[in-house]
Amino acid sequence: LPNYDIFDEKKYFTKGQQGTILSLGGKNIGVLICEDMWASAFHDRDPVQELYNLAQKQELDLVVNLSASPYMLGKHQKRLTRAKYISNLLKAPFIYVNKVGAEDEILFDGQSFVINGDEEILAAKKFTQDKQSLIIPTKSEYTPTAPGNKDLSWENLFDSKLNTKTKPAVLEKLSNQQCEEIIQALCFGFQDYAQKNGFSKFTIALSGGMDSALVLTLIRLSLKPGQSLEAIYMPSIHSSPLSHELSLQLCQKLGVPLKSLPIKFLHSATKNLFGQTYNDPFEGLTDENVQSRLRGVLLYTRSNQTNSMVVNTSNKSELAVGYSTQYGDSVGAISLLGDLFKSEVYRLAEFINEHYKELIPSGILTREPTAELREGQLDKDSLPPYEILDAILEGLLNYRYSKKDLEKLGFSTEDIDRTFKLYSRNEYKRFQFCPIIKVSSKSFGFGHRIPLSKSQEFYIN
Repeated sequence: LPNYDIFDEKKYFTKGQQGTILSLGGKNIGVLICEDMWASAFHDRDPVQELYNLAQKQELDLVVNLSASPYMLGKHQKRLTRAKYISNLLKAPFIYVNKVGAEDEILFDGQSFVINGDEEILAAKKFTQDKQSLIIPTKSEYTPTAPGNKDLSWENLFDSKLNTKTKPAVLEKLSNQQCEEIIQALCFGFQDYAQKNGFSKFTIALSGGMDSALVLTLIRLSLKPGQSLEAIYMPSIHSSPLSHELSLQLCQKLGVPLKSLPIKFLHSATKNLFGQTYNDPFEGLTDENVQSRLRGVLLYTRSNQTNSMVVNTSNKSELAVGYSTQYGDSVGAISLLGDLFKSEVYRLAEFINEHYKELIPSGILTREPTAELREGQLDKDSLPPYEILDAILEGLLNYRYSKKDLEKLGFSTEDIDRTFKLYSRNEYKRFQFCPIIKVSSKSFGFGHRIPLSKSQEFYIN
């Protein structure tokens, strides 16, 4: 029973005491349930090994794995690799039957299959219900395989995706196939969430930046008959003319209506009100955050007016270090990009432009990332460069690298400390964030649980 990350199986189930072979229609069928097929140091038992021991006395005709296996990028190929090992080890065809659908953050991708030895003889569809039938295949020429292969354990199959050959290490660039799969997953998860919650209208806040542009584009690509999408641009006194121009170009390419709701008068009135009431006009971070929160008010006013669903536009890098405003740009019913680092967001946008007729204006991809909440503000003034930040976060979140581990990978002590400190102190923001569609092995949400209150030395380990 898995009891880590998003799994709480021990809360609901009692694990079995022995492997099982069922007799049905004159066939001996070995049964595995989901996690049973994965060997891991997390578990004190290996059900595949137990089934192997039983099969020495009672020959198997078939092995069936009944799964509700959550999706993550690259996981399906690992399933196939592991399934081929099991089929060869047990000398029987292996049928993998997987759930399809979504449960808020968690996607179940289907992709059921049948393996016989080293051959995949049936493959069901991805991210959609499918029904397949087959005649139980005859025995194959199986590859001699020894039990307990540690090279095919969970830990080895799902090793780090950091490129540790470079100094400092960087995230491995998403391939075209991975980009296409992520787009499918995000559109699938978004539509499932919208339909189950009864929404057919969607409202997106556009800033002229990369994140909101990608969210709008993904939703436009996923739209079904009877659904509608609108964008709102809410400039402040710090917004550049370029931001409006790029937002307008994007909407024209996508065929999405764009409305402008300036916040400069609301911002000024709020500032004056506080100055008159407290004789203490706000500035600095307070002034920046109130702009973001005013935008959230307008966005949800429009949502209530039209019964539309607001979709969040934050990315994983921002969430990790708290580079967002609580109840401001962090609002939304669901997050499409919350499990994608900023560098992955750019890669996905590049892929879309290469394969979907340049939907996103090139000026959005080439401009410096900025929140435009103060004069001349740039993301790089507050954060390490994204290619550095994202790699440190990947090591920290997915592989639990320590400060020493990251230093060995070539990162500066200054960047490590800065990132760890921001990450540690911003759990309270992540805790109150909306559901995030999970596409990686470690996302924020159910699978990421650290205390809100902790000592300041928490991040140093």
